[in-house]
Amino acid sequence: MLARGSALHRLLYAILIVGPVMAFVGTSVFVLGMLRAPAVAIDVLARLFSRSVLLGTRARVVAVEGLGPSSGWPAQMVLVCNHESHLDGPLILARVRDRSIRFVVKRSLMWIPFLGWGLKGAGCVAVTRRDSSKDFAALAGVHGRPGVDLLFFAEGSRSRDGDLRPFKKGAFIHAIEERLPILPLAVAGTWSAMRPHRWFPRGGPVALVVGEPIDVTGLTFDDRDALRDRVRAEVERLRDRAKTLVGGGDAAKR
Repeated sequence: MLARGSALHRLLYAILIVGPVMAFVGTSVFVLGMLRAPAVAIDVLARLFSRSVLLGTRARVVAVEGLGPSSGWPAQMVLVCNHESHLDGPLILARVRDRSIRFVVKRSLMWIPFLGWGLKGAGCVAVTRRDSSKDFAALAGVHGRPGVDLLFFAEGSRSRDGDLRPFKKGAFIHAIEERLPILPLAVAGTWSAMRPHRWFPRGGPVALVVGEPIDVTGLTFDDRDALRDRVRAEVERLRDRAKTLVGGGDAAKR
Protein backbone atom coordinates (compact mmCIF):
# COMPACT_ATOMS: atom_id res chain seq x y z
CA MET A 1 0.00 0.00 0.00
CA LEU A 2 1.04 3.58 -0.58
CA ALA A 3 2.05 5.45 2.52
CA ARG A 4 -0.45 8.18 3.30
CA GLY A 5 1.19 11.52 2.56
CA SER A 6 3.84 10.07 0.24
CA ALA A 7 4.55 11.96 -3.00
CA LEU A 8 2.90 9.27 -5.15
CA HIS A 9 -0.09 9.09 -2.82
CA ARG A 10 -0.59 12.85 -3.08
CA LEU A 11 -0.31 12.74 -6.86
CA LEU A 12 -2.87 9.95 -7.22
CA TYR A 13 -5.16 11.67 -4.72
CA ALA A 14 -5.04 14.90 -6.69
CA ILE A 15 -5.57 13.18 -10.05
CA LEU A 16 -8.46 11.00 -8.89
CA ILE A 17 -10.31 13.88 -7.24
CA VAL A 18 -9.32 17.02 -9.15
CA GLY A 19 -9.09 15.54 -12.65
CA PRO A 20 -12.65 14.25 -13.05
CA VAL A 21 -14.17 17.26 -11.29
CA MET A 22 -12.17 19.66 -13.47
CA ALA A 23 -13.39 17.91 -16.61
CA PHE A 24 -17.01 18.01 -15.43
CA VAL A 25 -16.96 21.57 -14.14
CA GLY A 26 -14.93 23.00 -17.01
CA THR A 27 -17.25 21.52 -19.63
CA SER A 28 -20.39 22.42 -17.68
CA VAL A 29 -19.34 26.03 -17.10
CA PHE A 30 -18.41 26.43 -20.75
CA VAL A 31 -21.86 25.19 -21.81
CA LEU A 32 -23.60 27.41 -19.25
CA GLY A 33 -21.59 30.39 -20.45
CA MET A 34 -22.58 29.79 -24.05
CA LEU A 35 -26.21 29.53 -22.93
CA ARG A 36 -25.82 32.79 -20.95
CA ALA A 37 -26.92 31.09 -17.74
CA PRO A 38 -27.29 33.20 -14.57
CA ALA A 39 -24.04 33.94 -12.75
CA VAL A 40 -25.28 32.07 -9.68
CA ALA A 41 -25.34 28.77 -11.61
CA ILE A 42 -21.73 29.22 -12.65
CA ASP A 43 -20.79 30.25 -9.10
CA VAL A 44 -22.12 26.97 -7.68
CA LEU A 45 -19.99 24.90 -10.06
CA ALA A 46 -16.93 27.09 -9.53
CA ARG A 47 -17.15 26.56 -5.78
CA LEU A 48 -17.58 22.81 -6.27
CA PHE A 49 -14.40 22.76 -8.31
CA SER A 50 -12.57 24.96 -5.78
CA ARG A 51 -13.47 22.71 -2.87
CA SER A 52 -12.34 19.64 -4.82
CA VAL A 53 -8.97 21.29 -5.55
CA LEU A 54 -8.41 22.09 -1.88
CA LEU A 55 -9.40 18.55 -0.95
CA GLY A 56 -7.33 16.93 -3.68
CA THR A 57 -4.20 18.89 -2.81
CA ARG A 58 -4.77 18.37 0.93
CA ALA A 59 -4.79 22.10 1.62
CA ARG A 60 -6.41 22.59 5.02
CA VAL A 61 -8.21 25.91 5.57
CA VAL A 62 -7.37 26.79 9.16
CA ALA A 63 -8.73 30.35 9.27
CA VAL A 64 -10.75 32.92 7.35
CA GLU A 65 -10.98 36.43 8.78
CA GLY A 66 -12.84 39.55 7.72
CA LEU A 67 -15.79 37.79 6.09
CA GLY A 68 -18.56 39.07 8.30
CA PRO A 69 -21.90 40.02 6.76
CA SER A 70 -21.10 41.78 3.50
CA SER A 71 -24.56 43.25 2.95
CA GLY A 72 -23.09 46.69 3.55
CA TRP A 73 -20.40 46.24 0.90
CA PRO A 74 -20.67 47.96 -2.50
CA ALA A 75 -22.59 46.09 -5.20
CA GLN A 76 -19.44 45.75 -7.31
CA MET A 77 -15.76 45.91 -6.40
CA VAL A 78 -12.27 45.28 -7.69
CA LEU A 79 -10.64 42.57 -5.56
CA VAL A 80 -6.86 42.69 -5.14
CA CYS A 81 -4.88 39.82 -3.62
CA ASN A 82 -1.32 38.55 -3.35
CA HIS A 83 -0.44 35.50 -5.43
CA GLU A 84 1.42 32.57 -3.87
CA SER A 85 0.23 29.57 -5.90
CA HIS A 86 -2.48 28.03 -8.06
CA LEU A 87 -4.43 27.39 -4.84
CA ASP A 88 -5.12 31.09 -4.24
CA GLY A 89 -8.10 31.25 -6.58
CA PRO A 90 -9.79 28.07 -5.29
CA LEU A 91 -9.29 29.23 -1.69
CA ILE A 92 -10.98 32.57 -2.39
CA LEU A 93 -13.84 31.07 -4.41
CA ALA A 94 -14.48 28.38 -1.81
CA ARG A 95 -14.68 30.84 1.07
CA VAL A 96 -16.05 34.11 -0.34
CA ARG A 97 -19.42 32.56 -1.03
CA ASP A 98 -21.77 35.53 -1.39
CA ARG A 99 -20.02 37.30 -4.28
CA SER A 100 -19.84 36.47 -7.98
CA ILE A 101 -16.10 36.61 -8.65
CA ARG A 102 -14.36 36.44 -11.99
CA PHE A 103 -10.59 36.35 -12.43
CA VAL A 104 -8.19 38.35 -14.52
CA VAL A 105 -5.87 35.69 -15.97
CA LYS A 106 -3.00 35.47 -18.42
CA ARG A 107 -4.14 34.54 -21.89
CA SER A 108 -2.20 31.26 -22.04
CA LEU A 109 -4.45 29.72 -19.36
CA MET A 110 -7.36 29.81 -21.80
CA TRP A 111 -5.62 27.13 -23.90
CA ILE A 112 -5.57 24.53 -21.10
CA PRO A 113 -8.24 21.85 -21.74
CA PHE A 114 -11.20 21.96 -19.34
CA LEU A 115 -9.66 24.67 -17.15
CA GLY A 116 -9.51 27.16 -20.01
CA TRP A 117 -13.00 26.21 -21.13
CA GLY A 118 -14.31 26.85 -17.63
CA LEU A 119 -12.53 30.20 -17.34
CA LYS A 120 -13.92 31.31 -20.68
CA GLY A 121 -17.43 30.08 -19.95
CA ALA A 122 -17.44 31.80 -16.56
CA GLY A 123 -16.55 35.11 -18.15
CA CYS A 124 -13.04 35.50 -16.75
CA VAL A 125 -10.86 38.05 -18.52
CA ALA A 126 -7.75 36.97 -20.42
CA VAL A 127 -5.13 39.72 -20.65
CA THR A 128 -1.65 40.15 -22.06
CA ARG A 129 -0.50 41.78 -18.78
CA ARG A 130 0.85 44.72 -20.78
CA ASP A 131 -1.92 47.15 -19.74
CA SER A 132 -3.02 47.47 -23.37
CA SER A 133 -6.17 49.24 -24.50
CA LYS A 134 -7.68 45.88 -25.49
CA ASP A 135 -7.08 44.55 -21.99
CA PHE A 136 -8.85 47.49 -20.38
CA ALA A 137 -11.78 47.21 -22.81
CA ALA A 138 -12.20 43.54 -21.85
CA LEU A 139 -12.09 44.42 -18.14
CA ALA A 140 -14.72 47.11 -18.55
CA GLY A 141 -16.97 44.63 -20.35
CA VAL A 142 -17.01 42.25 -17.40
CA HIS A 143 -17.71 44.99 -14.90
CA GLY A 144 -20.60 46.03 -17.09
CA ARG A 145 -22.43 42.96 -15.77
CA PRO A 146 -24.30 43.75 -12.53
CA GLY A 147 -23.10 41.97 -9.41
CA VAL A 148 -19.81 40.65 -10.81
CA ASP A 149 -16.51 41.43 -9.06
CA LEU A 150 -13.16 41.19 -10.82
CA LEU A 151 -10.21 39.74 -8.91
CA PHE A 152 -6.67 40.79 -9.76
CA PHE A 153 -3.54 39.06 -8.53
CA ALA A 154 -1.70 42.34 -8.68
CA GLU A 155 1.80 40.83 -8.62
CA GLY A 156 1.04 39.62 -12.13
CA SER A 157 2.31 36.08 -11.58
CA ARG A 158 2.88 33.64 -8.74
CA SER A 159 5.61 34.36 -6.23
CA ARG A 160 8.58 32.08 -6.85
CA ASP A 161 9.92 32.34 -3.30
CA GLY A 162 6.80 33.05 -1.25
CA ASP A 163 7.66 36.74 -0.79
CA LEU A 164 5.40 39.61 -1.82
CA ARG A 165 6.39 41.08 -5.18
CA PRO A 166 5.80 44.59 -6.58
CA PHE A 167 2.24 45.31 -7.72
CA LYS A 168 1.39 46.14 -11.31
CA LYS A 169 -0.84 49.13 -12.06
CA GLY A 170 -3.65 47.54 -14.09
CA ALA A 171 -6.05 46.86 -11.21
CA PHE A 172 -5.77 50.39 -9.91
CA ILE A 173 -6.17 52.11 -13.26
CA HIS A 174 -9.26 49.96 -13.84
CA ALA A 175 -10.73 50.77 -10.42
CA ILE A 176 -10.22 54.51 -10.96
CA GLU A 177 -11.65 54.49 -14.49
CA GLU A 178 -14.70 52.45 -13.50
CA ARG A 179 -15.11 54.27 -10.12
CA LEU A 180 -15.15 50.97 -8.25
CA PRO A 181 -13.91 50.48 -4.67
CA ILE A 182 -11.07 48.05 -4.06
CA LEU A 183 -11.34 45.14 -1.64
CA PRO A 184 -7.90 43.98 -0.44
CA LEU A 185 -7.40 40.29 0.40
CA ALA A 186 -4.41 38.19 1.38
CA VAL A 187 -3.64 34.48 1.45
CA ALA A 188 -0.89 32.59 3.24
CA GLY A 189 0.23 28.98 3.27
CA THR A 190 -0.67 28.29 -0.34
CA TRP A 191 2.94 28.70 -1.50
CA SER A 192 4.04 25.91 0.79
CA ALA A 193 1.00 23.77 -0.01
CA MET A 194 1.56 23.94 -3.78
CA ARG A 195 4.87 25.47 -4.79
CA PRO A 196 5.59 26.62 -8.35
CA HIS A 197 7.30 24.05 -10.57
CA ARG A 198 6.74 21.19 -8.13
CA TRP A 199 5.10 17.99 -9.37
CA PHE A 200 3.53 17.08 -6.05
CA PRO A 201 1.36 19.31 -3.85
CA ARG A 202 2.43 19.18 -0.22
CA GLY A 203 -0.84 20.30 1.33
CA GLY A 204 -0.95 21.87 4.76
CA PRO A 205 -2.59 24.84 6.48
CA VAL A 206 -3.80 27.82 4.44
CA ALA A 207 -5.55 31.01 5.50
CA LEU A 208 -7.46 33.93 3.97
CA VAL A 209 -7.81 37.41 5.47
CA VAL A 210 -10.15 40.03 3.96
CA GLY A 211 -9.82 43.76 4.55
CA GLU A 212 -12.24 46.66 4.23
CA PRO A 213 -13.26 48.24 0.89
CA ILE A 214 -11.08 51.20 -0.14
CA ASP A 215 -12.98 54.08 -1.75
CA VAL A 216 -11.56 55.58 -4.95
CA THR A 217 -14.03 58.45 -5.24
CA GLY A 218 -12.35 61.56 -6.58
CA LEU A 219 -9.18 59.79 -7.68
CA THR A 220 -7.80 60.34 -11.18
CA PHE A 221 -5.33 58.60 -13.43
CA ASP A 222 -2.54 60.61 -11.80
CA ASP A 223 -3.35 58.95 -8.45
CA ARG A 224 -2.76 55.42 -9.73
CA ASP A 225 0.70 55.00 -8.18
CA ALA A 226 -0.37 56.29 -4.77
CA LEU A 227 -3.42 54.02 -4.82
CA ARG A 228 -1.29 51.03 -5.80
CA ASP A 229 1.13 51.70 -2.95
CA ARG A 230 -1.71 52.14 -0.44
CA VAL A 231 -3.38 48.87 -1.45
CA ARG A 232 -0.10 46.96 -1.48
CA ALA A 233 0.66 48.13 2.05
CA GLU A 234 -2.76 46.92 3.17
CA VAL A 235 -2.39 43.56 1.42
CA GLU A 236 1.00 43.15 3.09
CA ARG A 237 -0.56 43.86 6.49
CA LEU A 238 -3.33 41.33 5.84
CA ARG A 239 -0.77 38.80 4.61
CA ASP A 240 1.24 39.14 7.81
CA ARG A 241 -1.93 38.33 9.74
CA ALA A 242 -2.68 35.35 7.47
CA LYS A 243 0.87 34.04 7.96
CA THR A 244 0.35 34.19 11.72
CA LEU A 245 -2.84 32.18 11.36
CA VAL A 246 -1.10 29.34 9.51
CA GLY A 247 1.71 29.07 12.01
CA GLY A 248 3.48 32.39 12.27
CA GLY A 249 6.36 34.04 10.46
CA ASP A 250 8.20 31.77 8.04
CA ALA A 251 6.01 28.78 8.88
CA ALA A 252 3.81 29.77 5.93
CA LYS A 253 6.82 29.26 3.64
CA ARG A 254 8.14 25.93 4.87
